[in-house]
Amino acid sequence: MKILSIETTTGICGIAYHDNNQLIAIVEEELYREHSEKLPLFFESLRDQTEIDLGKLDGIAVSIGPGSFTGLRVGLSYAKGLAFSSNLPLVPVPTLQSLAEGANCEGKIRVMVKSHKDMIYFQDFTLIKDEVNPERANIEKWEIIKPSLNLFDKIVQYGCEEFLVESPEVKKVVNIKPSAKLIGETASKYYDRFKLTDFYQLEPEYITQLKIQRPVK
Repeated sequence: MKILSIETTTGICGIAYHDNNQLIAIVEEELYREHSEKLPLFFESLRDQTEIDLGKLDGIAVSIGPGSFTGLRVGLSYAKGLAFSSNLPLVPVPTLQSLAEGANCEGKIRVMVKSHKDMIYFQDFTLIKDEVNPERANIEKWEIIKPSLNLFDKIVQYGCEEFLVESPEVKKVVNIKPSAKLIGETASKYYDRFKLTDFYQLEPEYITQLKIQRPVK
């Protein structure tokens, strides 16, 4: 299976190419509000490295959120354009699930990604071998999240170091970065479950305290 994957939900902007779940090439960088300018350049660089033929891909995978409002829109718009131009399925991948799977943990897992100030996106998973059971993704203040961390076997995080450094649960922490590599791996694993051919009205998974989205299972 040949998958082109895109990650733009945080300050990290990346694009990767997987063939049979093997990473062939990746172009990725931590940026500051430059995703719309750099993503097309990253694609061109990837194409130069691999001579990738879009028409021979099985799909375009994209990190669907939660995450940065602007980053999500940039990534999804670009992914839709590539998929539409080559008549390919789109594979929207829940961002926090890609981190949970990429951490290679088992048991009860909480994934946390800093949003802004003391606000944190989080989602709980039960991972046993190849089975993943996600609960609802949410956003909340650190002080609300902190008391329940003792309930988890592992805490997978990105950007929350300032909160966790003095937490009694710090030994459970697994640090991980969002990456197009993880999006490609998760898309390959759940391709039949996640792929869409009618994706024109698809919107990113924006999560605010006023609107909570349920994850794809």
